[in-house]
Amino acid sequence: MSEHKNTLAEMLAGKKEFLRLVTLVTVLSFSVGVLASLVAASTIVPTAVIYVVAILLTVIALLLLAADIRQKLSFEDCLEGVLFIDSEKNELIDVRGYELASDLSRTMAAVKAESRAIYSEWENDPLVQRKTKTESTSPSAAVGHAEDEESDGKITYTSIVQVEVEEDHLTKQKASNLLDEALQFVLLEELSTHLSTYFTNSDSDQIVELSREHIPTFLLQNRVLNLLTTPIEQRDVFLKAYPRGKKRPDGVLCTLWGSDGSMYSRFDLNLPKDSKVSFLNRGALRIETKRLDLEISGRYTGTSAAVPRAFINHYMERSWDDVDCRKIQVKLRGRVKPLALLSGKGWEHYHWLDSFRTRLRKSVDLKSFQDEIHWHAVEPMFYTLRGQFRAVHNHLEHLRKHVKE
Repeated sequence: MSEHKNTLAEMLAGKKEFLRLVTLVTVLSFSVGVLASLVAASTIVPTAVIYVVAILLTVIALLLLAADIRQKLSFEDCLEGVLFIDSEKNELIDVRGYELASDLSRTMAAVKAESRAIYSEWENDPLVQRKTKTESTSPSAAVGHAEDEESDGKITYTSIVQVEVEEDHLTKQKASNLLDEALQFVLLEELSTHLSTYFTNSDSDQIVELSREHIPTFLLQNRVLNLLTTPIEQRDVFLKAYPRGKKRPDGVLCTLWGSDGSMYSRFDLNLPKDSKVSFLNRGALRIETKRLDLEISGRYTGTSAAVPRAFINHYMERSWDDVDCRKIQVKLRGRVKPLALLSGKGWEHYHWLDSFRTRLRKSVDLKSFQDEIHWHAVEPMFYTLRGQFRAVHNHLEHLRKHVKE
């Protein structure tokens, strides 16, 4: 069973059904008109009533058809990602294998390495307050540990405290704005890489490459995108990348990383001819083509995410108390234009959409990532092994005491 609703392949496969529905409605409308004319010839029912009923029936049929077409030719994928923050250092944590966390961590590190002015928003108005190992802070809930030092058993307490905050406070922070810009950059990188791979061997004149010059307004809206896609010749941080006397490699420079965390990424989107990219609002962009429209948005929701303690302690190799988990929401909306289905050729330039939806789900959705690494099977093993190690440890302690006696 497909993991997506209304894939492009399904839409194209149902093209005959779409044409059949259009024909059916046309015939129905014509039949109603003829019937109305015949009834109008009689004197039993007023002519005005007959035509009103005919028009209503036609409108209802058209509305039902439009609703059915809209439902079948559109989709919306809502993905829930997780952001991992080191609450002591106020830094994003790179989680191996989980692309969203890795890409965001690398992006924020690049901003920090090159522009302290931009990165200062993350430091001066952070998402989480720095804490010690015995504290846990969250805007919506504070979880703390207190130790009863007077007790020999050293009892540890965990408390959950509800705190009233403004509804939009969590997304008004400057760090939240910067995070959304970084997230939008990461999503664009994901799309750019996928399109470049898909059209690698394509020499069709129906494919065009959009670069920085095609989205000047968009660059003004996203400082992270503008910073990291600016050519290296215009950036001080890369002055030593190719010092005088050393020839720069032939070809087009796509990506460049520095050991200090700096990064250059060439902006390019290979899309069908006459495509347009526009900025909608904070964290969202729209891609319009002749046959389909696509919207990609990513937002920091401001809410905490429930992540298993074992995943943080064992897979990430971090202390659960030192990691703050926050939700990231990514939405991908698409709509195929109904009239585009009348054409049977040229759809090979749009089949990248289905594979991109699959790729995006794997890279963003934490649950999908955990399913891919079979975490549901691995997690019980940790508890089983921990119990076995504890039993072995107790047995060895018993033997040690027995030997001493």
